[in-house]
Amino acid sequence: MSDYMDKNIEEWNVRDFHGYMNYITDKKFGVKYAPMRSWKMEQGMLGNIVGTKTKEGSHDKRLIKAFIDLTFSEYKPTDQYPAPTFGFVWTYRQSDLQRVEKSLSKQKHEKETKEELNENKTDIDDWLLS
Repeated sequence: MSDYMDKNIEEWNVRDFHGYMNYITDKKFGVKYAPMRSWKMEQGMLGNIVGTKTKEGSHDKRLIKAFIDLTFSEYKPTDQYPAPTFGFVWTYRQSDLQRVEKSLSKQKHEKETKEELNENKTDIDDWLLS
């Protein structure tokens, strides 16, 4: 079993992402996670996206986790497809990736603006007190 719960998201690997998806699939849909096509195919896909020990991924791990959270939370199960797979949501829900990316970018900008305002306030306070 993956020990993703004890790690910072930036330390996650492919096995951690699969462990996480297995956990939320079991919790939300009551079934075990099953990859799209095969474990090897989906591991390769995830490895290209989040990176491996030997190569850089194409996307930030926080973005991919947020994408998984969104797409799995919005998934409507059917008898034929009782739970989503990463391969499915990556292939067919790219617009959701854009939504998550925009949201994270906005949050980052707001955080940077707030930090900048706090720095300016401190500078003014220091100036007034001197």
